[in-house]
Amino acid sequence: MIVPLLYRWIALAALVGAAMLFAAMQMHAHDSKAQAAFVADVKAEGNKQLEHTAQVITRQKGINDETVNAYSNDLAALRSYYDNKLRSSAHSGQVPAVSATACGIDESPANNGLATTVTHALIPSSRPLDARCAETTLQLVSLQQWINNQAKATNGNGR
Repeated sequence: MIVPLLYRWIALAALVGAAMLFAAMQMHAHDSKAQAAFVADVKAEGNKQLEHTAQVITRQKGINDETVNAYSNDLAALRSYYDNKLRSSAHSGQVPAVSATACGIDESPANNGLATTVTHALIPSSRPLDARCAETTLQLVSLQQWINNQAKATNGNGR
């Protein structure tokens, strides 16, 4: 009687072991399928992001080119306007007004307290003050437009 009972317990233990092994194999197969699906989803999202990034870069390069062309054209028109203004005022036949007297110690233009920047290299100091101010304003307006357009391109809103 003890022997048949022992066989029953061994058979029951083998059956439970086989069931656990079968369950573990099924979970592993399910996990492998889930992992493969996850990897495929990540790869698809990565490819989608790469495509989006390429589109943003293309838009930004286009914005750079448009900004440079627009600024160059506007700067040429502005300089032409002020050059014509200077020529017309130079030939007006009027006698220039008396210049103001010096009110302080002469100072070198390099020591006027302004920082030396690229702007000074782009705008010749020999140009009249109103022309230099107009050119500086054009630079700032163009920079603001460029920043706004780049932000729109980055956020996906287009131009």
